[in-house]
Amino acid sequence: MSGKITDMENDLTQTRNRLSVEHLRNAEKERTLLHTLEELNPESGNKTAISSQIKATLAGDSDWDKFLVTYADADPRFVETLCERHPDMTKTELKMACMIRMGVDSKQMAKTLGVNPDTVKKYRQRLRGRLQIDSSVKLSDYLKSIGE
Repeated sequence: MSGKITDMENDLTQTRNRLSVEHLRNAEKERTLLHTLEELNPESGNKTAISSQIKATLAGDSDWDKFLVTYADADPRFVETLCERHPDMTKTELKMACMIRMGVDSKQMAKTLGVNPDTVKKYRQRLRGRLQIDSSVKLSDYLKSIGE
């Protein structure tokens, strides 16, 4: 039995590592796209089309859908428990909760999501409200306690 538990723990560690690598890869891709977007001069018609394409790529949900599926595989009790306790959570709130549980800081979240750090602060406030967490409780601590 202990061998099976060890195998399961190893699988979980490998899945978490894949998730972290994928997260970092996506963050780097988004950072590159944001830098390119900043460098473009939108006054040129051709560059405006490129700018629009980059914005559409940054706003796309397909990578986030993959992220949520992978995260749910890596940490199923967390996602299940969170969704059971708070069935009205939005996809953005669920993404934020997963990233906070992973230990991603607000600055990195802003870069990853392609938003202003103040927007991440607002997302965190809304998530805290949705989860009905008292102000004396750290959001990350609360999220880390779910599903354990």
